Amino acid sequence: MATLPPAGELNQRVRLQAPAQTQNDLGERTPTWEDLPIPTVWAKWLDLRGRDLFAQGQQHVSAEARCVIRFRADVDEHTRVRYRDLAYSIVGRPIVLGRRQFLELMLTSGPRERLPPV
Repeated sequence: MATLPPAGELNQRVRLQAPAQTQNDLGERTPTWEDLPIPTVWAKWLDLRGRDLFAQGQQHVSAEARCVIRFRADVDEHTRVRYRDLAYSIVGRPIVLGRRQFLELMLTSGPRERLPPV
């Protein structure tokens, strides 16, 4: 997907989230996710493959996907993408396409989807 997508191909809505910390009633810091400013953006979505993993007697689903969004400076490898009912972690650094026009994100979900330290 090295070419720039036409605007009509950005036809899926995704939500961008960043790691954050909140404080519970006992004053303990708890890692969580919060939406970025203007969190919902249009994206070109491509599912690459899906697989079921059996670990410790539980079934986990891991899906790998690629999406292209318009360029944003606040999206990095710690950002999380929510698409439909799944949360996806960005694998590696986002790839800048064009002259900072688009970002290509390689995504994974399932057991590896985790909260990075803040």
